[in-house]
Amino acid sequence: MNSLNSDMIQPSAPASPPSANSTADAILGGILIVCMLVGIPSNLLSFFYFSQRARKTVHNILYTIVSLLDTVTLVTAFAPISVLLSDTDRAPMVFGRPHVCAAWTIVFYFTLRSSLFTVMVISISRTISMKAPFYVIRSRAVTWACLGYAVWLASKDAFFIGMSAVDPQHYDKQFASSIYNYNSTEPLGVLFLAFGTQEIALVTLINVTTFLISVVFLQCRTQ
Repeated sequence: MNSLNSDMIQPSAPASPPSANSTADAILGGILIVCMLVGIPSNLLSFFYFSQRARKTVHNILYTIVSLLDTVTLVTAFAPISVLLSDTDRAPMVFGRPHVCAAWTIVFYFTLRSSLFTVMVISISRTISMKAPFYVIRSRAVTWACLGYAVWLASKDAFFIGMSAVDPQHYDKQFASSIYNYNSTEPLGVLFLAFGTQEIALVTLINVTTFLISVVFLQCRTQ
């Protein structure tokens, strides 16, 4: 009885201070919140401004598309924020629901890749306008190019998901979000990885190339 009483009156151990990982997660979550609060209204204003322009130029169309895609991408940040700011160590939170997890993965990676492609088209069109100012870029051709790429992405992802080559319901604690999980030993898994790597590498290469061309051209104009 005495031992029981002594155990009951013992002071509780002091709460351990937050770990470095939890502090870093809180900082990262705060940064994402700021990005959402600033980015969503800004992109929505850009979307309504360029979409309501009377003259539908190529660049107005491209800026309308990219601002809409970036708005959706920023909205999806709520899910990683809930993970980073959770009391537990990166608990899945909303990613614990399979359907929400799959929907988030599909939407996030679709808008991310589509936004990169649209920025690439903007870079190319700007470079053409500077090198050949009298060349007319057809708005319809640019619009169909963006729509065609979107259809390609949606069809490709639907094919691999339908063939069970990838799993969009996979929560990755390291990334604090869900990702496409694939088997690198299966032929379709290797093909999915090859497509994804090629898309990112090609878009990045074209963006860097057009940027360098633009810089060199502007320097030559100022000399």
